[in-house]
Amino acid sequence: MANISYLFEKDHARTRFLLPNELDDLRKACKQLHSARYMPSLILLGAEHGASRQEALSLKWTDINFEYQGRGLINLFRTKNGVRRTVPLMPGTKQALLQWKEHQAWTRHRKKIDSNGSQLVFCRMDGKAIRSFRTAWRKVCEIAGIEPPNDIDGISI
Repeated sequence: MANISYLFEKDHARTRFLLPNELDDLRKACKQLHSARYMPSLILLGAEHGASRQEALSLKWTDINFEYQGRGLINLFRTKNGVRRTVPLMPGTKQALLQWKEHQAWTRHRKKIDSNGSQLVFCRMDGKAIRSFRTAWRKVCEIAGIEPPNDIDGISI
């Protein structure tokens, strides 16, 4: 019988966390990439809200209430285990998400692109889901002078 290894949470605990200056460096690095419009939101969702890659990429605009008590709320879903959590929207994340939303609307209008009714936050202009941002993440890390982990989830992104 084959030996099957089991995954335990302690084996996948975060071993790397962004320092405030590294977070600033990453955000600055985003301005040098084509993905500059959406990467700040993804970085801040991971850093300020502990969102996993899965939670971020499955996020819909209807999961975000920008007006709640003047601050905002965000619902994050883990589809693997069905866990939902609602957290206050941090100011940096709120600003980045609003800028991304405005950019999407402006670009779609200017280029006459139909989003096909997609409510996904992180999607291409035609509404198709972004499946991975690994290349953009590694490039942002490279520009910022930060060694990316082997696994993108290694530093809460």
